[in-house]
Amino acid sequence: MKRLLDKKKKKKIKKTLLNIFRYVRIPLLILIIILGISLWMFSQRDIAATVFNEKIYKAEVNAAVRRKIKDYEDKNIKLSQADIEAIKKNTINEMVENLLLDHWAKEHEISVSDKEVQDEIERMRKATGLSKDEIYKQALSKFQLLESDIETIVREALLSDKVYASVLKDLKITDEEAWDYFIERTRFYAGARRVSHIFLVIDPAKDKPEDVKKKIEKLEEIRNRILNGEDFGKLAQEFSDDESTKDKGGDLGWFRKGTISDSALSKAVFSMDKGDVSEVIRGKFGLHIVKITDVVPENLSSLSEEEKRAYFEKIKELVKGDMMYTKAEERIKEFNKSLWEMYNKDIKIGNPWDNFVSWIKTIIKKIEGKG
Repeated sequence: MKRLLDKKKKKKIKKTLLNIFRYVRIPLLILIIILGISLWMFSQRDIAATVFNEKIYKAEVNAAVRRKIKDYEDKNIKLSQADIEAIKKNTINEMVENLLLDHWAKEHEISVSDKEVQDEIERMRKATGLSKDEIYKQALSKFQLLESDIETIVREALLSDKVYASVLKDLKITDEEAWDYFIERTRFYAGARRVSHIFLVIDPAKDKPEDVKKKIEKLEEIRNRILNGEDFGKLAQEFSDDESTKDKGGDLGWFRKGTISDSALSKAVFSMDKGDVSEVIRGKFGLHIVKITDVVPENLSSLSEEEKRAYFEKIKELVKGDMMYTKAEERIKEFNKSLWEMYNKDIKIGNPWDNFVSWIKTIIKKIEGKG
């Protein structure tokens, strides 16, 4: 009898457990699924964006943002939190666009070789006085960059140059288009100068203060020879370190106001008149003697059409360059927009975990608002 009761009791317990499981299995299954999704979302929290299954990590974005913020700080520009958020958003977009450009380039068989990258880095180091390894590494450390970062930046820049050159290959500006552009923007060309220079490079890695002093004295001697009647162009061919202009007598071409990035040079150039030869100027990368070989008058807008046409012919290549830049900028903007549209399904900005956290915060705010 006791055994029969035990058997019935076990049967009842089993039935009860089965009933309990029947009721809880669906919620339990849902809980397991939610937990699994949450763990997966949490594992994706370090991702800022994904393009063609290639991940852009927050650490990369934050490092680039810090460098940009430092650039502003070096210029004594204060940034608000909104400014920093905008910089972060733009940085992510730039990184996404680099991957989109890379994908488009592969589809169109456009590439950059390792040799091209190294040659460009070498050229940049020479141009900026960073040819010595020790000085170069110090500069990288200052900007929190590794040599591999520079290689990546240069490769991306060269690739984008090739892609954009392909996009812009049929872009042309006629003389009449340039004339119309010039007439619409006459005031921007008032006071333009044609500039020649004799340049001596200063290499921070090699030149000591006494070396710089000797170079200044050398340029002062050259300047005196010019003032005594010797030809500026011939002396530029003989002494200038600027390989791109020395064979043209030091001719740099025409410049509008506000377009010379070196502030010391810009200040000197636009304070001089036609025929003037400057004192020795200490610029970003070395020492200059500058000569103004031609000037567009400040009253350009008030001149007759015939007189304007004469000045236009002088600065036509400058005008075409400006117009080409404007048109190229517009076309590149449209091209980049088309990349986002073309590859939209392969672009994911943000990550599931951040979206989930943002959703939770929104719900909490709504609840607090009702409370």
